[in-house]
Amino acid sequence: MPQALAQDAIVTTARVTVEPIVETVPLTGTVTAPRHSALSVAVAGLVTAVHADIGDRVEAGAVLLEMDTELEHLTLDRLAAATRAARAAYDEARRQLRVGEALVQRRGIPENEVEARAAAVRIAKAEMERLQAEEAFQLARLARHRLVAPYAGIVSRRMANVGEWLTPGTAVLEMVDAGRLFLDVRVPQEVFPRIAPDMQATVRFDALPDKNIVGSVQALIPVSDPESRAAIMRVVFDAASHRVVPGMSAQAILRLDTGTRDIIVPRDALVRFPDGRVAVWIVERTNGEIRVSERLIRPGITVNGSIQVLSGLEAGMEIVTRGNESLREGQAVTIRSDS
Repeated sequence: MPQALAQDAIVTTARVTVEPIVETVPLTGTVTAPRHSALSVAVAGLVTAVHADIGDRVEAGAVLLEMDTELEHLTLDRLAAATRAARAAYDEARRQLRVGEALVQRRGIPENEVEARAAAVRIAKAEMERLQAEEAFQLARLARHRLVAPYAGIVSRRMANVGEWLTPGTAVLEMVDAGRLFLDVRVPQEVFPRIAPDMQATVRFDALPDKNIVGSVQALIPVSDPESRAAIMRVVFDAASHRVVPGMSAQAILRLDTGTRDIIVPRDALVRFPDGRVAVWIVERTNGEIRVSERLIRPGITVNGSIQVLSGLEAGMEIVTRGNESLREGQAVTIRSDS
């Protein structure tokens, strides 16, 4: 008996079970940012300083570029002086009107003189307001000699240097909003109807192979590409906790319930032959002996690391999951205890 046991193959077994069929669907996509901007200056001018470079993270409102403001400051000083003179003239016109109104009561001056002085007040006021508006315009123009970040993000491109003359409409910096990133993936048309908003997705990055990030489906864009016959699915995930940047490639892995139950076996139980046959080894217990028998099966889809079996097995059967590489038909085996 000890000699017979020494010839037995040592195997690990499991019972065939019936479980819900949940299909694992990997979809490939690219990390995108919600905003990508080509920044331009609002007025023409000479660059005196560039405070941002490629790769810099900047906060909203940060000064990215400055242009020469000497002539603009001189213009502002001239307008400010003109505004002060206009205000003084307006104040004097009002004083003259008050004096005229007092004199007309004593018939010291004719009434048409008072009317002329009232008109002079209106003219002086209009002139003062015109100059105030010009001064405000110049202040706004002066502020536009600085380019500020419209939102927090990363500078992705720089196209301007100190000493260059810039004109409105020409991009000088590009930046992306990296605060909240998305993964946009193409979805085959046969999968698209099975996806729902807020469905959980596991995100795996090619650059971070050891990390699985939990995300969720934010939006489904049913605009089918006539060439690829695919639509777009947008997945949101926590990008702040990982070194993720726009442009990275990744997979969104969905687990889609098929609504059916079927035979499930561990992946390691399958033995695949070069001619395409797929088999498992069935454990048979007879008269105290434990032997194995080969059973051809028809595998289905992968279900959470296991394999669906479409035909060839029944629930409750005992099959070999480890040690099945070199078994022979009718060979005696010893079952290894997991404990």
